[in-house]
Amino acid sequence: ALDRSGSMSGQPLEEAKRCIEMIIDSLTSDDHFSLVTYDDVVDIPIPSTSVSNKEWMKSIVRTIQSGGLTALYDGWSTAAAEAAKRVSKKSISRVLLLSDGQANEGVTDHFTIASHCAEMASVGVSTTTYGLGEDFNEELMTSMAKSGKGLAHYGQTADDLADPFQSEFDLINLDSLYLEEISFQ
Repeated sequence: ALDRSGSMSGQPLEEAKRCIEMIIDSLTSDDHFSLVTYDDVVDIPIPSTSVSNKEWMKSIVRTIQSGGLTALYDGWSTAAAEAAKRVSKKSISRVLLLSDGQANEGVTDHFTIASHCAEMASVGVSTTTYGLGEDFNEELMTSMAKSGKGLAHYGQTADDLADPFQSEFDLINLDSLYLEEISFQ
């Protein structure tokens, strides 16, 4: 889920887009990916699909521009619904939220948002947050990740987040191996 609101304009949005390209590059054709973008309007430029054409996916990411207010909850919940489409005992479904966390449109209450993250985690969709920019809302982003059984990270640049992304994918791959071991026993 990519925050493209006005508060993300400039370097934060460009770095978030670089992060998404790094994510796409880390995926295999066995993986599924969706991209949800939001400001005060939520869009799904890439609905949940197998990762078969990385260049096409990255070309869509490069076209994203910043705009209005920040309907963070709406963007996150749409991404969680996309991830929920693939929930099974043999899969790992996760929302990776890239934002400054400056929710100012729609649902903005931290407790409410975090409780919805916990609800989605209970059905198999975890939430990891990546805070970007100098003024990111650490309290909201951390509570979302904690409640969503994910991790919370912060960085100024995509390079700052490269190691956390790699750690995230290492955990996903480890979890995938564990799921495969369970299914074969």
